[in-house]
Amino acid sequence: MMERGQLEQVIYDIRASGRYSFSWDDVREKMNLSDKALRQGLYRMKQKRRIAHVRKGFYVIITPEYSSHGQLPPHLFLDDMMQWLGRRYYVGLLSAAALYGAAHQQPMKYYVVIEPPAMRNIQKGDLSIDFFVKKIWGEKDVIQKKTDAGYLNVSIPEITALDLLTYGSFGINRIYTILEELSEEMKQSTLTRVSQNFPVSSVQRLGYLLDKELGNKKLVQGMLKGIKEREKHTVLLQKEGVQQGHEDKDWQVIKNTTIESDL
Repeated sequence: MMERGQLEQVIYDIRASGRYSFSWDDVREKMNLSDKALRQGLYRMKQKRRIAHVRKGFYVIITPEYSSHGQLPPHLFLDDMMQWLGRRYYVGLLSAAALYGAAHQQPMKYYVVIEPPAMRNIQKGDLSIDFFVKKIWGEKDVIQKKTDAGYLNVSIPEITALDLLTYGSFGINRIYTILEELSEEMKQSTLTRVSQNFPVSSVQRLGYLLDKELGNKKLVQGMLKGIKEREKHTVLLQKEGVQQGHEDKDWQVIKNTTIESDL
């Protein structure tokens, strides 16, 4: 067991092992200190911007290149944190699109999809993580992408696209801009499979954008067949937009806004 003054060595050893994060218990079991003394030691290291507190009981190690920010980018610690919490997750929405090179600008927030129960969003200085709750998803809906810290669970392109039209409010033009490149990664058979697990309104909007705006009729053939077998209603393309516009009969989508790429 280590004494006072050796906390920095413990944290250095954790970083040397390839990890960018640690929990209270990780250091508590190695230190011969009272809880009060350990809290004081961690506080001093936070003041020096050597570590940062992400959520109760969980810390990240600030490497020199991120010292001016006082935080780490989430991809370096998210998987460790979610494993520590025992929560199933994947990086989704704009953050997943960025990992596919389709976001065109780095999102200000990091978007993570989790199973119930809900989690409080994280806002710590420059660090901003929003959590969206989704009841269920399949193992095939997620892939692992390598990072400097290991691997991240990331939604496949087809799930990313449908999530963008289901959760949050990102603006139809921004989603369309993402789809211009993300659609190149999509497969018809996968779209057919995953569309069955989303609200039919999301499927209608995605199908319309891919078919009528991007002109990829082959990609959406299975989706079009699938929604014919589901109960559906006419929907607005832009959910918060005006209530009128030209209705596309194939997808029962009212084009209530002008589609323009953000590129």
